[in-house]
Parts: sequence; C-alpha cells; structure tokens
Amino acid sequence: MCKENINILIGNRVKRIREQNGETQTDLAKAIHLGQASISRIENGTTALTIDNLFAIAEHYKITVDYILTGVSDSALLE
Repeated sequence: MCKENINILIGNRVKRIREQNGETQTDLAKAIHLGQASISRIENGTTALTIDNLFAIAEHYKITVDYILTGVSDSALLE
C-alpha cells in the first residue's frame, strides 16, 4: 500500500472519530493546538499525521493510537 493511501485511510478514520464525537474540525484543531486547515489536510490525506498530533488526538478522544492507525480497538484484539 502506498504512503498516500495510508494517509487517506488514517485521515478518514480521524474524520469519522471526530464526527462520532460531535465535533467540528475547528473544535478538534483548538483542542490539539492546530489550525482548522491542518485538520482538513489530515482528514483529506494530503498531510501525514505527525506522531505528536497522533498522540494528541488519541488523548483528546481517550482512544488508543492503535485505533487511529488500524481502526481496531483493544477489546477486539483481546477476543
């Protein structure tokens, strides 16, 4: 799988998580100290998610980094 496809998959996952939590791009951007345009580029897959931002998003939504990267929750891994 090429790098661009991975960025799109992760970006789509970030968008889904954000929307499931009822937040706008601006809400998430403020929470993790980024601009709204940066969140838009992450969600569109045009910018790769940095390690710092990956951890910030995981902490903000109280989810694991693994879930953002793979879409698989810890509980599913234990089954």
